[in-house]
Amino acid sequence: MGENTIEIRNPCTESEIEAWGLFCGLRGFSHRPGAPDRFLARYKADPKATPSDLLIGYSSDGSIVSSLHLFSRTISLSPHVGGCEINLVGWGDVCCEPELRGKGVMGAVLREGVRRMESTPSREEDGLEGPAPLLAMLHCGPTVEGLYAKFGFSQGLPIPYARLFVGPWPSWAMDEGAPDPLPSQCTPCPTLEHGLSTAIRLVNFASDYEALNALRTEQVERCGVIGWTPRNREYWLQWVNNSCKGRAGVFISQGEIPRVIAYGYVRWRDGAYRVMDWANEKGFSEVSAKAFLQVLCQDAHRSDKSSPPPHHEPQSCNVAIPLPLAVDIFGKDKVTEAVDLCDNGWMVRALGELGNAPMDNLKLAAEASRFIIFQADNF
Repeated sequence: MGENTIEIRNPCTESEIEAWGLFCGLRGFSHRPGAPDRFLARYKADPKATPSDLLIGYSSDGSIVSSLHLFSRTISLSPHVGGCEINLVGWGDVCCEPELRGKGVMGAVLREGVRRMESTPSREEDGLEGPAPLLAMLHCGPTVEGLYAKFGFSQGLPIPYARLFVGPWPSWAMDEGAPDPLPSQCTPCPTLEHGLSTAIRLVNFASDYEALNALRTEQVERCGVIGWTPRNREYWLQWVNNSCKGRAGVFISQGEIPRVIAYGYVRWRDGAYRVMDWANEKGFSEVSAKAFLQVLCQDAHRSDKSSPPPHHEPQSCNVAIPLPLAVDIFGKDKVTEAVDLCDNGWMVRALGELGNAPMDNLKLAAEASRFIIFQADNF
């Protein structure tokens, strides 16, 4: 089968969307662990998702053989709320029937994706709404960077991480009968500076989202980062909640009026416990941050079976944190020597001449370690 023998189109019915989701989970990404319905769940959790976002390759017998998901997103080119925000299209869920790899089937879908992005006058015809995007972005591994380079994507958006020791790994945390490190109700979290006046619990996005949004907005301004995705209530409750699988935590100061002073989500990725989403108020101390991160790592181990204990350092809990956030919490002097991990997977493509300036802006920010996309926003 070659590219001339497949039909590339959007799904027309709910059953075709469901078939696409199962194809991605059972065939296209069969080499990756995870629930078969995770792609469909993510599609349904996207407030901006429409059937026109899905480009699906069908064989002559009607079976699905390839996929490209075009995500409609907005990112900020300024660390300030209300600053320069632009539309972009994210490429994700790129996959092909395993037996047809290398036979032009995937390339045909990617070429159609490029045509959709570049053909601004035909946006309405293709079922696309709103202003045309200025950038296309994707995240990939080093083995397929060459493939995407053929379609105009370039590297240059690294996100450095600092891997920091945040405390001993409690032996009891490995026990099957150990208490849930992130309960739904507040559990006291004594730290050296606060005693029992702080608590940690699972996030409740419906009731916590305003506090989370305020923390996040203030922190990106304070750290001067760009590339972040503005979030509204719907996005928090649907997309972020799905990305975090309901396992994010909040750190609460229990004064006369309890308030959320930090929020985080940690998972095991690529050989490290990695901060996937995070926000904290100004002055959140190193002691409190370490206590919170230890709990989040324990939860990652308990709730994600692909997350092994740190067997290489059984007495230590080490966490990889995006560099700007690590500097904000721990200070530049403690963080500089700890940068030993970098996410080099982001690639970008300008869409027309108007996209050149924002692309250059992002690359300059990345050179200065001021570019950040939280993994909870990944597409």
